[in-house]
Amino acid sequence: MPTKLAWQCWVAIFEVPLCIFEIADVFEGGSIFTVGKVCCHAFIDLTDDCKIEVFQHAKFFPVVEKFCSILVADAATAANATAAAAGDRALLPPGSA
Repeated sequence: MPTKLAWQCWVAIFEVPLCIFEIADVFEGGSIFTVGKVCCHAFIDLTDDCKIEVFQHAKFFPVVEKFCSILVADAATAANATAAAAGDRALLPPGSA
């Protein structure tokens, strides 16, 4: 029986439409590229306790975590570049203008 923490963690993933299927596809040997940006944000935003509770024995976990970290970072970099090109300094982190 899953713990209360495990249920709370899964709820965070289930709140993103199709995210659980994207992660399950990787678990079943599918392509990491099926995990989308929104799902990656949900995955990255899980607390460390959640990640340990739910994914501690999942061999795919480090791969998904690294992929999502890169995807989320690339999305932030792209958003900042777009904001800078548009002259919108409010979206840029302090000191980058």
